[in-house]
Amino acid sequence: MNDTKFLNNLINYDKEAMTQTLVDSIQQYITLPNFTIERLKNVSAVAMNLAKWVFAMDKFFRVNQVVIPKKAQLAVAEEKYASVMKVLSVK
Repeated sequence: MNDTKFLNNLINYDKEAMTQTLVDSIQQYITLPNFTIERLKNVSAVAMNLAKWVFAMDKFFRVNQVVIPKKAQLAVAEEKYASVMKVLSVK
């Protein structure tokens, strides 16, 4: 947090590059009984907001694990659609 670009680093964090190992390493902290938004609100606004960010990144990773295969399927379907439309446009 001593870094002058700390906030900028959080804002521009490459959440798409998160790995399962990284997410597994934060689980030991985000599952602690004291690591809740309500508890941290009473301790520090900064701690609360950082916790919200951590929870959001964790949730993004889990949702993205469902979305990534669907994006791949969509790309294949769009490629097939484009090839079919190319044939149809000739006819």
